[in-house]
Amino acid sequence: MLDGIKMAARYAWGLNSFLRNTLTPDNCRRMLEEQMKSRERSFLAIVERGVYSNPRSPYLKLLRHAGVEYGDFAGLVRQHGVEGSLERLHALGIYITIDEFKRRVPISRPGLEIAVGLHDFDNPLLSRQYSSRTSGSRGSATRVIMDLDLLEHDAACTQLALEGFNVGETPIGIWREVPPVTTGMNVMLRLTKIGRRVDRWFSTSRFSMAPESLRFAFFTYYTVLASRVLFRPLPAPEYAPLEDAIEVARWLSLKQKEGRPAFFDTQASSAVRVCMAANENGLDISGTCFCIGGALYEGEGGGIITSGMPGHKPLLDG
Repeated sequence: MLDGIKMAARYAWGLNSFLRNTLTPDNCRRMLEEQMKSRERSFLAIVERGVYSNPRSPYLKLLRHAGVEYGDFAGLVRQHGVEGSLERLHALGIYITIDEFKRRVPISRPGLEIAVGLHDFDNPLLSRQYSSRTSGSRGSATRVIMDLDLLEHDAACTQLALEGFNVGETPIGIWREVPPVTTGMNVMLRLTKIGRRVDRWFSTSRFSMAPESLRFAFFTYYTVLASRVLFRPLPAPEYAPLEDAIEVARWLSLKQKEGRPAFFDTQASSAVRVCMAANENGLDISGTCFCIGGALYEGEGGGIITSGMPGHKPLLDG
C-alpha cells in the first residue's frame, strides 16, 4: 500500500509539469536527434545500471552464463555498434522470447534454466509513476511499469509519425479499454503532450465496483480532471462494447460529413468492426486514418492504415 501511495504522489506531481509543457515539432525533432547522437553511450549506461547492477535481471543471468562481463559488453558495442552487438549476443543465447517475457515458459538455454518472477523484468531505472498491464489478448496479461519521461519520448516519436503520414489538425478519437489496461491513457497523454486534443474516448470496458477497479477509476478520473484544470482537456471514457461498433462508425461518419475526417486509434480487430459496421449501415467514413495496435503475429505491434487519404500509403508494421 505504501508503494502505491508513493507511486500515486509521483504521478500527481509529474502530471502537472507533463501537461503544462507541450512539445513543439521542433522540440520533438531536436530531442530525437540528440538521443540518436548519444545512442551507444546511452545504451551502455542503461545496460550497466539496469542489468549489471540489477542482480534480479534475467538478462544478467544470461550474460553471466555466457561469460560476458560489462567490459566485454562495452567492447562489443564500441566495435560493432548497437545492432551488431545484439546480433552477436543473440548468437550466444542472450535474448528473451515473447513467451519467456510473458512468463508462459521458463528461460531455457543449454545448461541453464531460469524461472522468472513477477517483477524480474521491471525496469529499475523508471520512476514508476504508474503501473498497468497489457490487455492479454494473446494470453495472460503482463504487468507494465510506465513513467512520464518515457511517455515524453514516445510523444516525440508520435509527432514524427503524424508528420510522416501528413496527419494535420484533425478530430481525434480512440476506442481503447479503461485502466488497468492503460494503452488508451498512454495514447491520449502522448497526443496531449504534442498539443493534439483527443475529442472522444470510446471504451470497450468499464470500471467495476471491485476495490482494485476503483483504484484505477480514481487514477483515470483524476487524470481527466487535472487535464481540464490545466487547460489540456482529456475526454472521459464512454462505454462502447465491441458489439456497438456502429456508434463509433456514426461519429467517424459525422466527422467525414463535416469535411474533417478523423484520426482514430484502436486495436486492429476493432478497426475492422468499425469498417464493417459503416459498410453494413451505409455510413461514409472515407478519409479516416486508423492508427492500429494490438497482438499482431507473435508480438505486440501496431501501425497506421489510411482510408482513402490522398498522399498516403498503407502501413501495417508488426
